[in-house]
Amino acid sequence: MLGSRLASASSAVKWSHLPVITPPPSTRRLLTMRAGPDVVCLDCTGTIMRIKGSMPRLYLGVLEDRLGVSEGGLPDKVSEQDLLNSFRASLKRRSKELPCFGTGVMSSEDWWAEVVMATFRGAGVSDETLGISQEGDRGGGGGGGGGARGGRVFDDVFDRLFHDVFTSTTAWELVPGAEEVLEDLRAWVGEAGGPRALGAVSNFDERLHPLLKNLGVYESFDFVLTSRECGSEKPEPHMFHEALKRAGSSGGGDGDGRGVIVGDTFRTDVLGARSVGWDAVLITRGKDPATEEEQDTTHYARVDDLRGVPAALGRGR
Repeated sequence: MLGSRLASASSAVKWSHLPVITPPPSTRRLLTMRAGPDVVCLDCTGTIMRIKGSMPRLYLGVLEDRLGVSEGGLPDKVSEQDLLNSFRASLKRRSKELPCFGTGVMSSEDWWAEVVMATFRGAGVSDETLGISQEGDRGGGGGGGGGARGGRVFDDVFDRLFHDVFTSTTAWELVPGAEEVLEDLRAWVGEAGGPRALGAVSNFDERLHPLLKNLGVYESFDFVLTSRECGSEKPEPHMFHEALKRAGSSGGGDGDGRGVIVGDTFRTDVLGARSVGWDAVLITRGKDPATEEEQDTTHYARVDDLRGVPAALGRGR
């Protein structure tokens, strides 16, 4: 196990911003640290967990099952690529209209109902197939709390997607090495020079709590913080400050505390960390820096996958 192999590593690691000199991506580390971080936070989607298989196939499979037809047997000819494109556009539009999954305005369930309905419609699934009538549809993208429910077929499909499929291992799985890495980081908490706490910090709704439990890693974290509950999203500073508060850091209110974020998105994770004086580890999965800004690794490290994170934090020395 990775945790047992690294348990004897020196804990007297100095913590500071990353040096300008950067080794190859798979071996880059936070090389010179001044003192232990207050908190180590991990992003979730794309970092420790991922969609199992195809998201469009999950959507279409539930709809096909509800209608009692075989795969590809929907009355409307819908491709998985069209549904994926529609989902991305619908999610982006709704996130801009009502950030943080509708915090303070509507339930996350109603927020997602509008996204899912727009996804099906945008991909070419007819209202007739979804069992939606003009009178029954309360959707349409408004900002109120009514939601987008109304069609019997759609309601059944959405309820299964929201409450069952996407809160379970039907749709999600841990990335390779996640359990071992979490075990090692969990052991680091409380060691001399180690962090006060290990947190999960993600732009996600409140279903992240049962999802992490179903994936078997919820107890690895001292706290789980979602953008829905926080009312703020990465890369906004407030979410990082709130993580410090959850970790019990005295710097949580004014940003004086120090932390490190591990994630897979440069804009939300690295730039968010940089804005509050944190360090970051970016999981690249072998991708080269896309911009000149990403090439400057003064304040962050790049690793190929999650299994490289302990070494990037000095745990393997």
